[in-house]
Amino acid sequence: KIFSNKYFYFAYFYNNFNIDVSFNQLLSFEFESYEKSNLNLSNNSLNETSLRSFNLKNVNYLNLNSNKFTKLTTDFFSQSFCIKFLHLRQNNISFIENGTFSRMKLLLTVDLSQNLINNLHISTFYGLFNLINLNLSHNYINNIQMNLFRDLVSIEHLDLSFNQIY
Repeated sequence: KIFSNKYFYFAYFYNNFNIDVSFNQLLSFEFESYEKSNLNLSNNSLNETSLRSFNLKNVNYLNLNSNKFTKLTTDFFSQSFCIKFLHLRQNNISFIENGTFSRMKLLLTVDLSQNLINNLHISTFYGLFNLINLNLSHNYINNIQMNLFRDLVSIEHLDLSFNQIY
């Protein structure tokens, strides 16, 4: 019945827990974990309002690929201190608010490929000193501001292929 209503609530209290609810038709997801966890919510119908009460403070790995996100705001990731791997590929993201990732100091990988991003503000990646992999391929980015990537001192792989940079 939970899945027929397209809403899902899950609470878990043990360490290193993995939950995969990908390839469903979830419209909402509530999750609370008091220990480290990994979440795969890819290929659902989630958007920025679906996860408002989402407790991300103990999540290490978050896969939100192929959902219906259109924008990323600081509110969404305000409790996301532990995320190391963030996947948002193939959504409809066209806007990323300044400082969206600023509290996510442990981020190692961010995948924003195959979205509708055309502009990145100079503070988009502010404070991501540990970021190693950033995938911005297959977007509509047409201009790279000077110092956009200045805080990415650990970056090893930056993919800007298949954009409209000139």
